[in-house]
Amino acid sequence: MLILGLLTAVAPLLHPEAVSAASGVDDYPSRLRNAAQDSLVDPWLFYNRECTSFVAWRLNSENQVAFDNYWQGVHWGNASNWKNAALAAGVPVDNNPTRGAVAWWRAGSAGSSRGHVAWVQTVGDGAITIEEYNYLHAGRYDTRTISSSSSLWPSGFIHVKDTQIRNTVSPTVLGDPQVGQRLKATRGTWTGTNLTYKFQWLANGTPIAGATSKAFTPTADELGKRIRAKVTASKSGAHAGTAQSAATDDVAKGVFVNTEAPSVQGTAQVGVPLAAENGTWSPAGTFSYQWFAGGERVDGATGASFTPAAAQLGQGLTVRVSLSAPGYRTLRVKSAPTGSVVPGQFEATTPPSVSGVAQVDQPLTAAPGTWSPSGTISYQWLVDDKAVDGATGSGYTPTPDDLRKSVAVRITVHRRGYDDAVTTSYAATQVAPGTFLNTTAPSIAGTAQVGVPLTAEKGTWSPRATISYQWIAGGQLVPGATEKTFTPRPQDVGARITVEVRATRPGYLAAAVPSAPTTATLPGVIVNDRAPVVSGRAVVGHTLSTTDGSWSLKPAGVTYQWYAGHAAISGATRATYQVTAAEAGLRIHVVVTAAHDGYTPQPASSAATDRAVFGRVAFAKPTVHGRAVVGRTITARVDAVQPSTAVPHFHWYRDDQPIRGARDASYVVQPADLGHSLHVVVTMRADNWVPRVERSASVTDVRTRPRLHAHTSLRDGRVFLRLVVRAPGLSRIDGVARVWLHGHRIGAFEVSDGGGSRLLASMRSGTHTLALVYHGGAHETVGRTTVTVTVP
Repeated sequence: MLILGLLTAVAPLLHPEAVSAASGVDDYPSRLRNAAQDSLVDPWLFYNRECTSFVAWRLNSENQVAFDNYWQGVHWGNASNWKNAALAAGVPVDNNPTRGAVAWWRAGSAGSSRGHVAWVQTVGDGAITIEEYNYLHAGRYDTRTISSSSSLWPSGFIHVKDTQIRNTVSPTVLGDPQVGQRLKATRGTWTGTNLTYKFQWLANGTPIAGATSKAFTPTADELGKRIRAKVTASKSGAHAGTAQSAATDDVAKGVFVNTEAPSVQGTAQVGVPLAAENGTWSPAGTFSYQWFAGGERVDGATGASFTPAAAQLGQGLTVRVSLSAPGYRTLRVKSAPTGSVVPGQFEATTPPSVSGVAQVDQPLTAAPGTWSPSGTISYQWLVDDKAVDGATGSGYTPTPDDLRKSVAVRITVHRRGYDDAVTTSYAATQVAPGTFLNTTAPSIAGTAQVGVPLTAEKGTWSPRATISYQWIAGGQLVPGATEKTFTPRPQDVGARITVEVRATRPGYLAAAVPSAPTTATLPGVIVNDRAPVVSGRAVVGHTLSTTDGSWSLKPAGVTYQWYAGHAAISGATRATYQVTAAEAGLRIHVVVTAAHDGYTPQPASSAATDRAVFGRVAFAKPTVHGRAVVGRTITARVDAVQPSTAVPHFHWYRDDQPIRGARDASYVVQPADLGHSLHVVVTMRADNWVPRVERSASVTDVRTRPRLHAHTSLRDGRVFLRLVVRAPGLSRIDGVARVWLHGHRIGAFEVSDGGGSRLLASMRSGTHTLALVYHGGAHETVGRTTVTVTVP
């Protein structure tokens, strides 16, 4: 009673909290949210941070209802009682969720054991999203999305004042679902008045672009799909509501209607076009055609017009007109047949004619004229109205037998399905004799020179003729010179040469055309076929000899001239020549000149010899001096050199391989030479002498000199000796070391891998000088060193 009295006292102070209208976030007043649960009575007379207090806040802030625990004179109390309180207050309760409705769970339901209320934030496809307090977390805000198939689905929905317009009777679709048939949607029944309605048509659940009117006519895009109408009702200040009609059956194909059958216009004759008249159809679409002859389909005849061919001769024709459009069943209707197709007729728009000059061997050409339609043309040439055997082409060339006769051509036009057309051209004038046409004058190829053949070029003649020649020298016919070629004679020197070309052919007038004359005939020239050849060596004191070479004709005589370099050797005019010191260093060749009466003398040069030399350099076999020890120098020596001006060139070899850079008379033995032999190759050169090359004997005993490093120490009054041996060029050093004192050996030990040691026998006190001698492998010299040691 104390609490009820308190509630009554605060009733006039309802809704002191500001309205935020911020659904989807926890905007529950901070004064209530931050206080301990149930420690305050909220402005709506519920305890704070309870599910009822938060829903009352939402009804005030979002639904704009002055709702409290005693709204409409009914005590709402705990959440489990809200359904009864709603019914008592005349508030609708159903199973249809809407935004702003109160989701209610009865006590003992799967959603709540004590009863629970929440506020519906959004309604989706088969699910809702709610806002609530004191469910997932005690006294705290949460949101949840609940599927309609979940056991947690609310027991009902209380519509205190929905913020969303609700559909109470679904829209419907009127009409048959068929392409091209108009459908109409009803709005259905909705809560609220003065509503504005919008429509959206759906195909298989997907909105159809642009389909937003109350009526909709399906197109091919909707073929086979189910159609729904979605209606959206809206009103200022409320959330719009949507509802869909039930789906129609699958949209069926549309049907065309033909009210006037197609027909064929025109005369059924081969070559005469016929046209298809479509008739009358509804609705519009795309027409296609198929023509039939004698009831059989004509392949490829699918146009709106058709021209009968020979294959249709004697047959009746029909056309089948088909109308198609996307989403419609194609409708096909045939026309009535025509009469039988009759043969076609040719029409000449240009008569046949003959072109060309009526002359022997001048071709005539027939023009068949222009015919409609085109056909196969055959020709028959007529001479004085008589057919010429075999003259059945489009051209004819008169022969000598046709002289003084008239020529014409008979044209026959044939095409299957058409009557033949036959006509004859006008006769040409009488055939005249043939004449030659020389389009390129005769000419002479070659140089007018005694002994050099000239060749006649006949020029170009039309038509082809039989050609003969007559050569003329200095204006006089040359007897017997009637061939295509002519070689000027010695007596023709200075004369100009021409050739007359004569053309003949049966039935033609003979024609003769001279060539242009040549220049004055030149003397002949002897031609060298094979150059002279010099034999012998170009060495001072040796004799060279030459051949005369070969010539185009046997010369009456030859002369000789020897050359050193480019200069003629005075007096050297015979077939042989002995080389002198003056030619040393020069190449020698000979020029042979052939002479013959009536011909210009002609020189021919031999190939040049090698450069002339005094002889071959001579010297004794090289020798090598010095010890072949790594790091030491060995030297090559050359004696008995002839001539004395010869200069030696050295190259040292390791085995058979040249040593890079080793080109001096002396050579420093390298570690790489161990295990190999060394020799030197000496090349001796002198100007105008043949160089000579000699090789020295091989040096095979190449050694390295070991280096000894001795260290001593005392152990129990005795000397301990340690020896280190290094030898350039060796990677492994093994041997024996001996120790001497005053000429007596006092110890020996092995050296392995460059090192060894020994504890020597006791020695008397004092300072001693020890001598060490090391004997290594075959590639090492004997190593020696001394070391001083003091014994206490």
